[in-house]
Amino acid sequence: MTKYSLQTKLNAVHDFLNGYESYKTVADKHNVDMTLLKEWVRFWVQINCFGCLFYSTMPVLIILVFILMRT
Repeated sequence: MTKYSLQTKLNAVHDFLNGYESYKTVADKHNVDMTLLKEWVRFWVQINCFGCLFYSTMPVLIILVFILMRT
């Protein structure tokens, strides 16, 4: 299984969430598997919603958790 850098993950998630492109288009653009991209986006949204529950905007914590994520 290919390991992707944190920067690749963040760029792909950012492009999907801030654009009007499909999962497939973003996955092809960043040369990642579409299923993994879906997992990363779902994970990112869950982490951000969890942070909002506690009125927290701790990007360092979010990034650390993202680093620990498998793949």
